[in-house]
Amino acid sequence: MSLDPKVDLVFKKLFATEENKDLLMSLINAILPKDEQIVSLELRNPYQMSDYIGGKNSILDIKAEDSNGHFFNIEMQVKYYDFYPKRTLFHWAKMFSTQLDSSPNRNKHSVYKELTKCVVISFMNFTFFKKDDKYLRCIIPKDRETNETHESLDYMELYFIELPKFKEDLSLMNNVTKLQDDWLTFLQKGYSEDGQPQYLSNVDPLIQKAREQLRVMGLNELEQDYYEAQQKAILDHNSIVEQFEREKAEIDAGKAEIDAREAKLKKEQEEFEKLKMNERFEIVFRLLKTDVNNEFISLVTKFSEIEIQELREKMQSE
Repeated sequence: MSLDPKVDLVFKKLFATEENKDLLMSLINAILPKDEQIVSLELRNPYQMSDYIGGKNSILDIKAEDSNGHFFNIEMQVKYYDFYPKRTLFHWAKMFSTQLDSSPNRNKHSVYKELTKCVVISFMNFTFFKKDDKYLRCIIPKDRETNETHESLDYMELYFIELPKFKEDLSLMNNVTKLQDDWLTFLQKGYSEDGQPQYLSNVDPLIQKAREQLRVMGLNELEQDYYEAQQKAILDHNSIVEQFEREKAEIDAGKAEIDAREAKLKKEQEEFEKLKMNERFEIVFRLLKTDVNNEFISLVTKFSEIEIQELREKMQSE
């Protein structure tokens, strides 16, 4: 059976073990910029099946710390939720603040000096940022007006990787074989040879190791049950989202048609009122050229006597 590395159990079992820390470090480095590459890594929550059975809230995440004391939270998210970015911010805030819990100086003001950078890397098997085709973005604190960053605030990095936007065929066409492209292709297609770009046969040895690890990965009965349940949940969720989006599109189309009709009716009404007003003005001007008084013209045209007098004076001045 070809396992999907996007399912959280498989993702964590593959990357969150001591023997595969090198895979996790390579994956992280594929996302981080060149000047932030890590050279060592310590897992903070290695894979344990008991976490999945117990239903702990942290089972989806991989937590690690590098040699600089920077903390990482890596997550694979396959279901779409509107609140996902807020959830990501919450995970970052929790990771940043819980550093104080393990500090021996937590009762002293100097404890804040010990806080270090926390990085969240979110792999998303759905499109969330819909305004562009950019599949990887990093959110950091910046000045709103000048776009300026400040070293004293360099403690947060939020990476969002939208896998559906990544097109490995474009990477192949452009002869791009960067580590990032290869890892994202692996996450999309796993070890299956079907449809794999030719250049993946010459990728980094660690990706080759990941493909082999995934190929031979075995699941016990409990893991298999969880995996199948997750696959079903993903399909059900995607079907619900697809149906919702289809119904929403139909509603939006119907609303657009109604809005267009209302706009047309409003325009016609405005033109009709304008025409009526022009006709009334025409009648007023004709009557003003006769000997009838303002009271009579007001009764005929529905203009007030004051308005008629103003029009009379205007005509006389001209």
